[in-house]
Amino acid sequence: MSLSTPHSNDPLDKIISAALSDVHASAEGLYTQALIMVNDDVTFNQENSYQTAVKTASSGGEALYSLTSKSQDAHPRPHDISEDEARLSSHDSEVAALQDAYDWITGQAITLKEVHKVHVLVVGNIGPCDACKKRLELFFNDIVQTFEGKVTVIVDSVYDTPESNKQAKRHNVASVYGYAKATGHTTSAGKQYWRFRQEFRP
Repeated sequence: MSLSTPHSNDPLDKIISAALSDVHASAEGLYTQALIMVNDDVTFNQENSYQTAVKTASSGGEALYSLTSKSQDAHPRPHDISEDEARLSSHDSEVAALQDAYDWITGQAITLKEVHKVHVLVVGNIGPCDACKKRLELFFNDIVQTFEGKVTVIVDSVYDTPESNKQAKRHNVASVYGYAKATGHTTSAGKQYWRFRQEFRP
């Protein structure tokens, strides 16, 4: 892993370290936590910034990002995601984390005055599967559209598996977990992780 130089004065340094610890604190399985910062606020006071609970692999379901929901408001399954993969991943922890983050952004963040930046960290103990990578893309586009393309939007997928991406099968359905183009980073405490960034600037 080729790593960037750690910066101990980076306000995200301790936040990423803590979130990675949180998603590894439970038993084996897939865990995800989303952290939303408006205008770089890192207090997580639920008014100007917010962090979801750590979601488990059973937290997902019929929601905006399940890709299987028949609800009129839900995203349909993209053509490049098979029905089997959408179904098998519809209860992944990312589904619930993204729904929680979206609900806070559209319920609270949009009411704040002079918003110029929304930064979301989606932290997991495993890199997202192909279907969840598509969910993260849809979430990113939703946030850009929520603010009508007038604010900077950054969505970072953060995880700390040994490799940036790895192919694996779930019930004989192959998927690539993590991003081939993720960049390696390390915190000031020596915690290594991968990050894949989606960014929009008006």
